[in-house]
Amino acid sequence: MKFFIITLLLPLLASAQKFVDDPSHPNSKVIRQEGQLVSIQLVLGEPLRIFVVGREEAKLDFSDLKVTVRRLKPYPGKVLSVDRHNNYFSVSESLDLKKKTDLEVTTKVKGKMETLRFKIENTLP
Repeated sequence: MKFFIITLLLPLLASAQKFVDDPSHPNSKVIRQEGQLVSIQLVLGEPLRIFVVGREEAKLDFSDLKVTVRRLKPYPGKVLSVDRHNNYFSVSESLDLKKKTDLEVTTKVKGKMETLRFKIENTLP
């Protein structure tokens, strides 16, 4: 009976982890967060990559999507330059991810906006 309960709970615990290794970049970490309109995945590394997926994927038009990234910590805050790629965005400015960093990612598509905040704490060696 205990084995059965453990096998049911193990996948739930694994999915609850906030930081996951990205198989395409063994030294980078991934942070995911879901909002009302979109899910955002940050792949920490150089450069920082941002993947955006619509909650209702068929309704998200990537060509209309605008992403703004603001560094909140360390002070002073700053709006970061973002480049668009085929299926993701990247921050073109260098970030020191060895220090505590707070980022605010704002997405805008078809007049709807959503802002998600990410706390990055000593995740890279």
